[in-house]
Amino acid sequence: MKHSIKTLSICIIGLLVCCMASCKKEEIKNMSYSYGDMNGNYILSDNGFFSIKDELVHFKSEDTHEDIIFCFDPACAHEPASEKNPDPECRAALFVTQTKIAYHDEYIYYFNQSDSFNFELYRMNIDDGVRELIGEYPYAFSPLLYAFYGDHLYCNAKIMEEPEVGHALMSYGVLLEININTGEYRILMERDEESNYAVKELDVQGNTLFAKVPGEDGDSLIRLNLETLEQTVVIEKMNFQEKMYKGIYDSDSFYYCSLNEIGISNYVSGEDIVLITPGENNIFTSFYISNRGIIYSVNTVNRDGVEKVLFYDVSTKETIDITEKQEAIGGIHTYNGYLNKIVWSVKSEPDENGRITVVGYDIMNMAAFLGEN
Repeated sequence: MKHSIKTLSICIIGLLVCCMASCKKEEIKNMSYSYGDMNGNYILSDNGFFSIKDELVHFKSEDTHEDIIFCFDPACAHEPASEKNPDPECRAALFVTQTKIAYHDEYIYYFNQSDSFNFELYRMNIDDGVRELIGEYPYAFSPLLYAFYGDHLYCNAKIMEEPEVGHALMSYGVLLEININTGEYRILMERDEESNYAVKELDVQGNTLFAKVPGEDGDSLIRLNLETLEQTVVIEKMNFQEKMYKGIYDSDSFYYCSLNEIGISNYVSGEDIVLITPGENNIFTSFYISNRGIIYSVNTVNRDGVEKVLFYDVSTKETIDITEKQEAIGGIHTYNGYLNKIVWSVKSEPDENGRITVVGYDIMNMAAFLGEN
């Protein structure tokens, strides 16, 4: 009997461990994060990036660096959607109406502007190509900032209103939260005055959303509690020389920059942790700040010296000079710390007048970039 009880106890403990491991795995999965701007030229994924060209979804692999139409049917004609072909078979095709795309957790999300007052949200699993409707929403979506956090999408949208006769459509910015599994949504913020957007930037972590909100006298940083919808003004009328918000660090803190330093500010305690200073007689000339690291450039105050480009690793606090590395690829376009990837602009050869244009983009894992000679 004792042996049976012992065996049963071991089984129960084993089951609990499995359940805990399962819950932990699910919790990690639900904390996945993606963000972007749908007015950009591409959207980053786990192993490359997607873009729209000639009304078709393209994909550039991080491994091959080859740009392909995102359809793996060799017999497909890759015909885009049109009035004559509103429901094409090609999995890379978009919709007849204006479409923007985003990527999150192995799904491509389609924002289809069905008319001036409504948009539809679809998603397609990148493995099986099956497209499903998430929901229909009484808003216009452009210009659109977005952030996915676990099972929710946070995005800018617009309420469009019919004006009086002879006047243009009126638009009022709103910030939406959409459950990407159920399609249910709620309004988190709404601008009283006429505006194309509710927020200029947004970041989410846990039950906290940080947003840069435009105002008549300048932009303010707002912290929104997603449970209570209580809003707190963290920085009023942001000024670059004093403190500029550059992304979320945790639910109580955010990255900031000024002319003289880059650091982390805790809005609860009011304390700042300085991470980087440009050095004597130097200034910051550019920077990309993300959760894993910071890429920044420094030059002399009168900019007569050699510009240095450096990478600061947030976890190790190590600073690495990447000036030669970034020059070798033609310059870093952006850095995404959540995916730990850099993107750079692919430029043309100089024309007869010496002008150089951007002809595309390429992508590399940050670890691989730092490890290359």
